[in-house]
Amino acid sequence: MKWDHLGVTNVLLLIITVLMLVLVAQQPRNQHPVMSKAPNLHEMGQAPQVGHSNVNPHANMQEAPSAETDEGFNFQNMIFAALACPDDATITLADFGCEGEEATKRREYVENIYKQGLPPRALFDEIIQTFGMEALTDEAREIRQNNRSQ
Repeated sequence: MKWDHLGVTNVLLLIITVLMLVLVAQQPRNQHPVMSKAPNLHEMGQAPQVGHSNVNPHANMQEAPSAETDEGFNFQNMIFAALACPDDATITLADFGCEGEEATKRREYVENIYKQGLPPRALFDEIIQTFGMEALTDEAREIRQNNRSQ
């Protein structure tokens, strides 16, 4: 019998498949190592507040979660994460490395309009009207365009 390249490849793939099936069959069925070692997200520390560069994000890990965390995430922090840093578009306004006068101005503006209780789209409308569409990260622009087309 003459062996060509395709025949050799198929035989090797068959051998590998059989060996993998043997390995899978030998594993205990009740063991889920990934799931058993997963951290409980409710026991993890809260994210530091934006604009506080000297905050240790792990300092309050033993404390009980605040009411804000129990209700859900902080939408204001999500807005900061959707805005590009004015001086470095590779990071967001929520990142500690985003500093400077313009970044502080934008954070204060977002905090002020957030206090008005506007719905998410209206908040982003205000931000875009003030700073332009370029103020958003690429991902936030894409999400906004997809939401507007629906």
